[in-house]
Amino acid sequence: MMKNLVICENLKYPLDEGATKLTIEFIKSLKGKVVVINFGEKLKIKNTIVIPISYSNFPIFGFIFGRLLSLICVFKIKPDYSYYFPLCSPGIINQIYALILSKLTRNFKEVLYQIKNISSFFKLFSKFNIGVISKIRAES
Repeated sequence: MMKNLVICENLKYPLDEGATKLTIEFIKSLKGKVVVINFGEKLKIKNTIVIPISYSNFPIFGFIFGRLLSLICVFKIKPDYSYYFPLCSPGIINQIYALILSKLTRNFKEVLYQIKNISSFFKLFSKFNIGVISKIRAES
């Protein structure tokens, strides 16, 4: 059976943001066994195993410890496909983490949701495979 691993940044209820809703729908559409590592609270998604890793009580140390703990989970799960959904404005640490994930797993995809065009500086250090750009228009 095919194993899918999805690593998400801070998915939480209520699902009021478009990117969050789209991520949940993406997870539900995957075939085979699906494991979700969520850096945030516990979620309930039908036919999915969710592993919550919360680091909110220890902001800097917990952030790094959470990433290391998730890498141990990746070693144990050995997924066939892995997907990483970072924050909407991922920093250099998130991109280093994505680079490590791409080396550890087969068929790695990083999905970015952006509200503006991605800067060329960011593109130099990034290994993302899918970028979704959404322009926000002000209504008068």
